[in-house]
Amino acid sequence: MKVPFYFIEGSIDLTPSKLLGFFNPGKVLKDSYQREYFEMGPLTQAMEEGGVLYLEEFNRMSSESANLLITPMEEGIINIPRYGQVSSRDGFTIICSQNPYDDVGTLQVSRAFLDRVVRVRMDYQSEDEEIEIVKRRACSDEQPLVKTAVRVTRLTRDTPEIKLGASIRAAIDIVTIVENLRVLSDGELRPEDFADACKMALTSKIWLSETINAAPEEIIERVVERARRELGHEFFLGAGDDKKKRS
Repeated sequence: MKVPFYFIEGSIDLTPSKLLGFFNPGKVLKDSYQREYFEMGPLTQAMEEGGVLYLEEFNRMSSESANLLITPMEEGIINIPRYGQVSSRDGFTIICSQNPYDDVGTLQVSRAFLDRVVRVRMDYQSEDEEIEIVKRRACSDEQPLVKTAVRVTRLTRDTPEIKLGASIRAAIDIVTIVENLRVLSDGELRPEDFADACKMALTSKIWLSETINAAPEEIIERVVERARRELGHEFFLGAGDDKKKRS
């Protein structure tokens, strides 16, 4: 788009002054408050330049900081004590993202804020796109391994016992773990090694339904078996077994 872009990580430590900016204390002590001593924050910079302010994990920032955005979004202006008014140029845009399923370290977004935004729900990528992402992020071109890792990960999103499935990060971790296990075992992997890699990668990333009386490892074993049935001969077997299959 060829517009200024400012990326901010939302957290409880993101104070209004970090968004707005502040007067340089050394210069103020030496020569009182002057406009040229004000060091702009990402919000005021994006407003003056007609840029995009992107707030990652928006629902992790304090309500005080969130409320600071309401007037710029509504009126396109903000008043800063001892500095004056900042008006936004055409193109100024605020984009916020949040994971609606996180419940630790998050805050409820106010209705006043939600009334001034439009909401876009982002779904997971297609299977082919996730395969390409894993290849790039895990630096692996081994198609059976990558495809199996992606299928197992995607199946966690479609398993009744699992309330919240895993993201593409799980597939990346599965491939990375298997590749390291291969190095440690001189290239020979057992089928159970892949299952172990899935357990290591997935147990921290899935959320079981409250009514399920089973360990995450048990559920993951079922998911891996389901992937085995669906993929058939394309299922990753490991170096040793794969050689036997081809012969």
